[in-house]
Parts: sequence; structure tokens; C-alpha cells
Amino acid sequence: MTTFDNYKRPSQKTTASSLKARILANLPKGFKCSVSKAGVTVQIWVDVNKVGGWDKANRLVYALAEKLKLEEVGAGTDMSTMVRDWEFIDTAVEKQMTVEAKDVLKTMKSFFKKYGNTYCDSNDCCSIIDKMRELVATDEN
Repeated sequence: MTTFDNYKRPSQKTTASSLKARILANLPKGFKCSVSKAGVTVQIWVDVNKVGGWDKANRLVYALAEKLKLEEVGAGTDMSTMVRDWEFIDTAVEKQMTVEAKDVLKTMKSFFKKYGNTYCDSNDCCSIIDKMRELVATDEN
């Protein structure tokens, strides 16, 4: 059985790949993991037949999630393959992301309060605002 007593929370500088490595190091062989590029979303999955059953898999994953301060988004089991999966949000990364998003919103509010729609009179400024709209609408960087 894996213990988490000596586990220390990764620093903000920890990359998504090292978070993935830490998760897999603390779970038995057979578990798989995917961490989003930004480190916000964590997905874990396993064939429950290979790790001692559904209850054991759940206990292991939820114990690790608690230690890592991961918040569950969803979980499910494909009954035809017996693959159980869990999706979590890393709350530390989520908090940092929220702080940054609030900063962006504050800056945007300040800009529009100061200039309103007059930015349309400037081709350069208007093209930047259009890029911002497109970025928000498509979630592309």
C-alpha cells in the first residue's frame, strides 16, 4: 500500500509533467495519468480489474487527490471495459489562474471605463480589441 504521509505539495514552478510523475509514483502500476499543459486539469484512469477492484482504485485515487488538494470534477466507469476514470482540478493552479484572470478583467474594465467605444476611432487599437475578442471567443492563443 502506498503512503502519503511524507508527501510535500509541489511548488508553483512544478511542471505538469513532474506532477504527472508524482501522481504515477504514488499509485500502483496500471494507473495512467494525463495533466493539462497548464497543470490545471488532471485525469487519472485504470482498468479496475488490474488493481484489485473498483473500491481499492477509488480509495487510492481519492487519498492521493486529498493530499494533492485536487478537487473532483467528475468520475465514471465504462462497464464494458471496466476502466474507471477521474477528472480533477488542481486547486493551487486554479487559484493562481483566477488571480491572473481577475487582473486581466480589472485592466480591461479600466481601459473601457477610460476610453469607452472611442477605441474604434483607432485602427491599431481596434485591431487589438478584435484580437482580444477572437481570443476569448475561441480560447486559442
